[in-house]
Amino acid sequence: EGCGTVTCDHPSGSFFPVGETTVTCTSSAGPSCSFKVTVNDAEGPVITTQNHTLWSPDHTYTTFNVSNLVTSVSDNCDANIGISSVVIVSVSSDEPDDANADGHTINDILIAGDCKSVQLRAERKGDSNGRIYIVTLKVTDTSGNVSTVTATVSVPNSQNGLVAVDDGPSFTVLSSCP
Repeated sequence: EGCGTVTCDHPSGSFFPVGETTVTCTSSAGPSCSFKVTVNDAEGPVITTQNHTLWSPDHTYTTFNVSNLVTSVSDNCDANIGISSVVIVSVSSDEPDDANADGHTINDILIAGDCKSVQLRAERKGDSNGRIYIVTLKVTDTSGNVSTVTATVSVPNSQNGLVAVDDGPSFTVLSSCP
């Protein structure tokens, strides 16, 4: 006796969403059966960033929105995630907030209350190797997976072609969006 033709309500190669999906298969020669397919999203989103340079070191602020620092966000299971989902977690500088030879200013890093932008002062110690701001960015998908990346904003010491050197964080400002 033949097995008949088997057809399923989710054919081979079907896409399954996150969660549990019941698949029912029937045979032209007999009874149907069903089974469950469970998909867990355990992979964080992918964030692509771009770095920037501030010149000239005139002690003025430049505002960097998340959209200036992040070029794309994607997630394998969350189609609604995007650049607007990203927040700034913290910003560090490899030079002190106020140091000799840097213009004697304070509050060189100002993160907006909504964590969607930061104001960075175009400043560096004139007798050093340039300033590096490290902006830490975070996004969480609907399954709770978190991805964190950094973008760099540098203030070179001069226009001689030498890039600013990261000496490690000297001070860090945390946002209100941990």
